[in-house]
Amino acid sequence: MTEQLIHCRNLGYQIDQHKILNNINYEIPVGKFQIILGANGVGKTTLLKVLAGLLTKTSGQVEKQTDLVTSYLGHQSQLYMDLSVRQNLNFISEFFEITFKQDELLRKWGLLDQAKLRLRHLSQGQLKRLSLLVALEMKANLYILDEPSSNLDRLGKDLLAQEIARLNKNPNISLIIITHELGEYFELADQIYYLSADSFQMIYNKSAGFQELSVINNLYLNLLRS
Repeated sequence: MTEQLIHCRNLGYQIDQHKILNNINYEIPVGKFQIILGANGVGKTTLLKVLAGLLTKTSGQVEKQTDLVTSYLGHQSQLYMDLSVRQNLNFISEFFEITFKQDELLRKWGLLDQAKLRLRHLSQGQLKRLSLLVALEMKANLYILDEPSSNLDRLGKDLLAQEIARLNKNPNISLIIITHELGEYFELADQIYYLSADSFQMIYNKSAGFQELSVINNLYLNLLRS
């Protein structure tokens, strides 16, 4: 039986009387790459924030491994806009007690020339590259990425795909990604889930047999239209 990093039973989250998540049953196995699909506004980001510990469930159970370490990338940058690129890396390195090969990483992500710039002077694409650099270099065993390719140009998307493939080779690392661009990660994915307002279902499981991207894309589109 596959070991689980997180196990959710009848997970729910609501604000006042508005239910955003309802009776979510979900397992995050060790060493698996999962994609979550769904229409805008159905609670995908909320689910990831609950899994990352940024929001507290209002019902159900969430069981986590004691050695769980999560790296979370959301829509909003958690970096310091009044500090420079290098100052942010220095602060994160000291706070989390990790060592960055700064010049090597900045060069890889196309940010070496911006190392002395304050973040407020970066473009949205450059800020996203820096946020990804930090999130993917954290020493975690669960990486949760909410639409990580947004604001990236083609080269940035290609680099992100390479970095996800690198992490995915580690059998002790699990990844969860929300995306609307299924084709970029489909070949790497072990499982794909679809979240709607009234259900959460697995629509693809690689271990049950490989299916073509076109088949899953058509299923996804039909679910969106239903």
